Amino acid sequence: MSVNLLRQYKNLHNRQNYIIEKAEFYFNSGEYDNSIKLTEKIQATSPLFKTATLIKAKALWKSGNLSLALEQLNYLLVKEPTLIESYLLISKIYYQQKNYKNSKSVLLLAKEKILYCEVLCPELESLLIASELELNRTLELNNIDKKFRNFNQLTIFKELPIDCIYTVFNYLNFQDLCNSNLVCKQWTQDLSNLPQIWSSLNLNFEKKTRLIANNTVQTHIQSFFKRSGHRLKDLRISNLLISEATIFPMYFKGKVLQLSCLSLIGCELDSRLLDKIVMTLGGTLKELDLSNLVGQSTPNLGLILKTCQSLKSLNLSNIPTFNDLLISDTLQTLHQSNNLPKLLNLKLRANSLTRGKFQQFINYFPQLTELDISYSKNLNIENLKNISKKLINLERIGVSGLYSMQDINLERYLLHLLSTLKNLVYLEFQNYPNLQDSLITLSVGFTNILVSLDFSHCRQITNSSLDAIGLGCPNLKTLKLANCPQITDIGVKSVIRYCPELQHLNLSFNPKLTDQFFEYLTQLPTGLEHLEVESCSELSTRGLIPYCKHRNSLKLRVLKLGTIGMLDVECYNWLKLRFSRVKFSVNY
Repeated sequence: MSVNLLRQYKNLHNRQNYIIEKAEFYFNSGEYDNSIKLTEKIQATSPLFKTATLIKAKALWKSGNLSLALEQLNYLLVKEPTLIESYLLISKIYYQQKNYKNSKSVLLLAKEKILYCEVLCPELESLLIASELELNRTLELNNIDKKFRNFNQLTIFKELPIDCIYTVFNYLNFQDLCNSNLVCKQWTQDLSNLPQIWSSLNLNFEKKTRLIANNTVQTHIQSFFKRSGHRLKDLRISNLLISEATIFPMYFKGKVLQLSCLSLIGCELDSRLLDKIVMTLGGTLKELDLSNLVGQSTPNLGLILKTCQSLKSLNLSNIPTFNDLLISDTLQTLHQSNNLPKLLNLKLRANSLTRGKFQQFINYFPQLTELDISYSKNLNIENLKNISKKLINLERIGVSGLYSMQDINLERYLLHLLSTLKNLVYLEFQNYPNLQDSLITLSVGFTNILVSLDFSHCRQITNSSLDAIGLGCPNLKTLKLANCPQITDIGVKSVIRYCPELQHLNLSFNPKLTDQFFEYLTQLPTGLEHLEVESCSELSTRGLIPYCKHRNSLKLRVLKLGTIGMLDVECYNWLKLRFSRVKFSVNY
């Protein structure tokens, strides 16, 4: 073959690769017609024809042309009989057409092909998703007709490999997991053979349902404890009224659970029961979160520190009262006997500790690497100076909204804090309305290792602060500047230009941001993973949509828009489709 022919072949191959990439981009953006037109340019003799046909079939399916999609997929299976993705897509189309029998047959055939080709997890996971696992959200029997119930009793579920079953269980939420036998009776036995499934339990209830700790919830919790045995290590419950009946399974078979993490955020339980939980489970706890307890829940600090010897992280934020009468004697006794827990993370956000009690924490836990005392009411400048002197290992600190300190040596303290704490990488300094640009400029000059900054609700800072942040914090990954109404697109451009690793950006409630801001986001080398621009009145879909079509938006995991001007129903549906795997929120 001559050199010219080789060059022509290489150029043709590059052009076809470009067409495929562009067709995939159009498909991911929801522009199915454009995707279909591009795939038709790939000839049947091309090695990329299989990929092009599959993209075309998926685009036809998404656009509602089910018959044409099936025609393309069946033609593809003639050429490539072991292409698993074709089987899965055909199964989905049949199910969408309510042709359950054919859907079942195709899934069984796909399973045989997978086992024959010895294809592992990714394809098996696709098989399960193709089985419409999202239908497990409606597992309640009164909503399942006979056809659906029969479909979910397919033999294919029973015969899936154990690693594939693990994928299924990770996909299900807690209630569906407890009802998994409705899908396949064999799964009850499989659950017992997967200890990793039972290592954690996360029960997050909405606040409005906190008081409804009915028998159903307690039954589910007891069932989980009973089936998990002693494998449960991580227990997280939020916004629930906890009774004796709820924690009764902790004494399952007369032995105590060996928890390493316990979180009771926003729960309501009496102090006696809370003390009982701490005494029962505290011996192995490494993380304890009792933030936002309500009602008569009063943590006993002395008991917690005395019982939880292995504790590394303690969160007592937003608790109105403490039972700390004996905390001084307890701390001194534990210190003398060298039995103080080696705390690394301490959160006392919006707490009611007195200055003296807080100072004791500083003195007895010098090894702390994370401290959050934001919105505390009783602290003074001396307490904060001692932080810099005693806690030299701090890496993360939150000192937002200390109203007792407003305008009292604020500049000197912040400068001293950043100049002393050489390991500091995370700083939360919210809600100081008189904070000036000059202070931020001086502060960020002391360190270049900061990866997270939060100056939200500091209404006086302007673009000068953003210029200083961009130049002084080249490793910045998280920047939060919500409700800083003086900043504009130009300031944001400086941060984007000089902070190439930026991943999390919160600019909500900033009225001077315009659509030019979205254009600057496309210049980020890596692309954002978390973006919040709620209630930015000058932003519109004219800037949003081009950004969402750009490759820099592909890494987004969280997108909070609040109210975006001219966001009609069609645009809203397009965004939901474009970010189908993103935590996406819009408020009307």
